[in-house]
Amino acid sequence: MSVRANLHLDERAYEYIYAYAHGKGIPLGAAVSEIVLNRAENAPEEETVLAPPEFRQTEKGYWVRAKRENGLVITPELVKELSEDEFEY
Repeated sequence: MSVRANLHLDERAYEYIYAYAHGKGIPLGAAVSEIVLNRAENAPEEETVLAPPEFRQTEKGYWVRAKRENGLVITPELVKELSEDEFEY
């Protein structure tokens, strides 16, 4: 799977990734992917961070935003109720 993204890089980081990609004859995106995945695969377990603290992983392995204490919980019932409301355009 491939994802298109815009990255804002420090000038030194850009120069490094550009030289790395040019030296290997690969696109910048492929170079960024290689470096990030290499770092993630070789990082000690305690250094690996999979998601920001506001996210959690469900029993089925999906990453979801953690419930906020004051936040509204979106339930299937709420979605059905709101979808049945009439809206004026």
